[in-house]
Amino acid sequence: MQNEKKYGPNPNQAYGGEPSNLETGTYVFAEPIVKAAKNFITERKLDLHAKNRSGSTIKEITNYIRQGILVIIWVTLDLSPPKVKGGRIMEEAGEYHQMYQNLHTMVLLSVGNTTVEVMDPRKGLITLDKGAFFNSYEALGEQAVVVY
Repeated sequence: MQNEKKYGPNPNQAYGGEPSNLETGTYVFAEPIVKAAKNFITERKLDLHAKNRSGSTIKEITNYIRQGILVIIWVTLDLSPPKVKGGRIMEEAGEYHQMYQNLHTMVLLSVGNTTVEVMDPRKGLITLDKGAFFNSYEALGEQAVVVY
C-alpha cells in the first residue's frame, strides 16, 4: 500500500471517501458546501441564500458580520500553520493535491478589535485571537461561505 497511488475528487468540487473512516475520509472546501446548502434550502422552501465568498478580505468578512450574516470559515484546528501529509491524485484533472491534516471549519459570529467569537463544532462557543484566526484563514486559501 506504500507505493499505491490514492485517487479522489477535487475538494473544491466534491467530498471523497467515507467521513467516519480516517483512511478514506477527506474534506471539502466552500463550493460543495454551497451546493449542499442550496439543495437543503430549495427542498425545504426556505427564504435563505448560500454563497461562496472565498477570497473575501478581513474587511469584507467583518462587514458581513456587522450586517448580521454569519460566515463559515476554513481554518486549522488550533490556528497553527496548515500541516500536510500525503495526498491524492484528483480524478478530474489528474493533478496531485496534498491533504491537510489539521483542517477545520468554524462559524464566525463576531469580530472585535483583537478577538473573534466563533462556534467551533468541537468546542462550542469560544473566543480566539483575531490575528491568529485570520492568519489561519489566509493560509488555507481564504475559504468562506455565507448563509443569509
